[in-house]
Amino acid sequence: MSGKFRRLGCYLASQGYLSEAYWAARGFFTPDEAHSLVRYYTGGLDDFARNGCFGYDDANQPSVADSISYLEMTRYMQNQLLRDSDVMSMAWGLELRVPFVDRKLVDRVGRIPAAIRLARGKQLLLDAVPEIPEWIAHRPKRGFAFPFQQWIGQEWQSKFAEIDEASPIPLKTWYRKWCLFTLNHFLQACGLDCTTAKRPQSGWVPPVHDNLLRSRFS
Repeated sequence: MSGKFRRLGCYLASQGYLSEAYWAARGFFTPDEAHSLVRYYTGGLDDFARNGCFGYDDANQPSVADSISYLEMTRYMQNQLLRDSDVMSMAWGLELRVPFVDRKLVDRVGRIPAAIRLARGKQLLLDAVPEIPEWIAHRPKRGFAFPFQQWIGQEWQSKFAEIDEASPIPLKTWYRKWCLFTLNHFLQACGLDCTTAKRPQSGWVPPVHDNLLRSRFS
């Protein structure tokens, strides 16, 4: 079963909150899978995982559209898009600016009703700045693409095969494998290692003792 169907099944078995639907749409792992990973790496911390990591609060927004917008800004945009943009630009010595995420602009635009603010296309921007040229006004959105699938399937195939074998949950998709690959790299870089556990093949970090984890992040 694919990760998408697992997340969908998890949502259908949930209480049906919007935040749970958002997890199913944007998350890489189900809550149970995430708990398994936390236990695998730490040996425990179930209370920490359940109370500190997996709750999504939509801050009592006035509409469903506002709630989704809030979750997108405080989760996907903040934790992934802005972070990735900052890391990739700094890696090449570039100063990246994101003017549409200016705090004052976001606060002002956030007061506009969702039906107007989230109109299809760039309608709000075009109404506010009619001088925008035609070739920009109707240009489709375009994101950044990275060759993760190529790296996993070719250059680093053996390393990711080891991750697959040692993982406590099925990975299958490249983005789930990439999550654990980057987590392992982070743990190794921080010296979060467990010498008493039986170490699998190179490239995989075994479970980290919870006291060590707490000492690093408390």
